[in-house]
Amino acid sequence: MSAFSSIDGQQQSSINAETADSSGDGPGNGLGNGANVYVPGDGTDDNARNGGTGIGRDEDGLTDDGRDDLPAHDPLRERIAQAVRAVHDTTPLAQSFTNFVTINLVANAQLAAGGTAAMSYLPDDIADTARICRASYINVGTLLPFYRDALDDIARAFHAAGHRWVLDPVAAGIGATRTRILESFKTNPPTIVRANASEVLALCGIWGLDADAASTPFARPAGVESVDDVDSAAGAARRLARFLAASAPGHQAAVAVSGETDLVTDGEHTYRLPGGSVLMTKITGAGCSMGGVTATYLAVADPLIAALSASLLYDRAAETAESASHGPGSFQSAFLDALWTTSAEQVGSSPILVESESASGRRAARDDRFDGPQTTIRAIRTAPTVPLYEIRDDHRAAASSAGHGRQPVQTDGSHPSPSAHDGTHDKAHDRTMNSRSIK
Repeated sequence: MSAFSSIDGQQQSSINAETADSSGDGPGNGLGNGANVYVPGDGTDDNARNGGTGIGRDEDGLTDDGRDDLPAHDPLRERIAQAVRAVHDTTPLAQSFTNFVTINLVANAQLAAGGTAAMSYLPDDIADTARICRASYINVGTLLPFYRDALDDIARAFHAAGHRWVLDPVAAGIGATRTRILESFKTNPPTIVRANASEVLALCGIWGLDADAASTPFARPAGVESVDDVDSAAGAARRLARFLAASAPGHQAAVAVSGETDLVTDGEHTYRLPGGSVLMTKITGAGCSMGGVTATYLAVADPLIAALSASLLYDRAAETAESASHGPGSFQSAFLDALWTTSAEQVGSSPILVESESASGRRAARDDRFDGPQTTIRAIRTAPTVPLYEIRDDHRAAASSAGHGRQPVQTDGSHPSPSAHDGTHDKAHDRTMNSRSIK
């Protein structure tokens, strides 16, 4: 494949397969969510009242951990649906500097979601293309030695131009070269970070945003897999989002954390997104491709809406693909089809849990070590919703953790040999050097 190739139709390149990875947040999809059952209904039965998530709620609709269903007519839902429509209507270009093991799926997923893809590893190509696209994507998996200087140059060019971009800090905390690359991004930070829980914790440590990081700065990751659950990274995600917002265009940023139930936050509002399929852990590059699709949505929407839209689209598409597939091979094909066919209404009506005011206040008091605005979440009572899709829960008990499948990583920045990518994963976002989870 050439260093730069614009992809606006059929994908041209076949990339080495990588092991799927998992998220480390319990059973669920390769995106890190559990595969739950959402049955069409009139919004009055127990399943509809519970948002189809199987999560316990009290008589006021609060979940056991202080989260509420986002009402069916909340304006946020229409903003998410509008982002999905805008991508299909305008086919925005979002370029990628991404892992070469999964580059094919990244590009195809962006196309299937309705956007346009361009892939390059040359800083001058990427700087020039940034002038004609509204968002970009950088993934630090499967590093090569020249990436260190190239990525620093690209991040500086983005910052100087006020260009918005998504970072996937694959295997953050592993290897000196990878750490130096991620350290350099603190000066010219991304607009959205999409990662698993361990990567979020490690990135906060690398950037000095966690008061506890000095004692165990990089002990969390196990290769590219997560060894932490989403709840343990919630405070770090909010601090990270507030840090990103301080430098971002319009002072808007977001962090998306993959897990059994994904977390998306802009530092002020925090949302949990249940759903998905465990089969996402059985294909290569699910997490990588979600980063690219997040950039596609960032080209048409603000960072919070972009992160929510991409995560929700992946949940719904994964659920649809699982019901139509017989294993990982047919699942990947069905997943790309589902990215194309999932409607804006399906994405917008997805289960979305919002942290309640009391729970948010307790968490803010506990985890807010970054000198930024406190997390304040408005409590929202449960309202009936009408799910538009049906998902199976068959695999939920079969996996102990979930994350989107991710690419292999070499700790020394060298080109990996084919044998380095032959492993298999369960669900934790990152349990070996060869895989990584997505949602």
